Amino acid sequence: MKKSKSQFLDELRMEVGLAYDYSSNKEEFLEKVLRTIYHAGVNHCILAVYSPMTNGGFKREFVLGETMARKGKRFGFGFISLCSFRGTVLMKKNGNQIILAPIYEEEKLAYVISLNISASAYLITQQDIDFINELVKFIEMKRMAFIEEEEEA
Repeated sequence: MKKSKSQFLDELRMEVGLAYDYSSNKEEFLEKVLRTIYHAGVNHCILAVYSPMTNGGFKREFVLGETMARKGKRFGFGFISLCSFRGTVLMKKNGNQIILAPIYEEEKLAYVISLNISASAYLITQQDIDFINELVKFIEMKRMAFIEEEEEA
């Protein structure tokens, strides 16, 4: 029997929650969260993390999935500035879907998570956007916990 989207997302929430327990720092935590999402059945996608550079561009820090189609293409899509509004952005074009989700740290944009997936592999709905927004809040909160632990040490 196939799982409903709600069941799938609930299971994913539980698995993502374990990433904090098994991470020793904020970078490892972020990577474990993304690997969990990628390997939970959404592995027909490109999942990447970008960090802002001082010149206004973005540097790819981490990627999972097929990247050959993206080689040579500069990240940005012209929509990256929308992430400064602290909101998840969903773009759809020609059966392709891209989610851009900003991660903030101490009121500053630290990363943008990019999830690129074909609509034929997985159709992104409002339920998924709500999950991504919850995920962003979870990541931001737990990354701050790591920062506080580092400051106490």
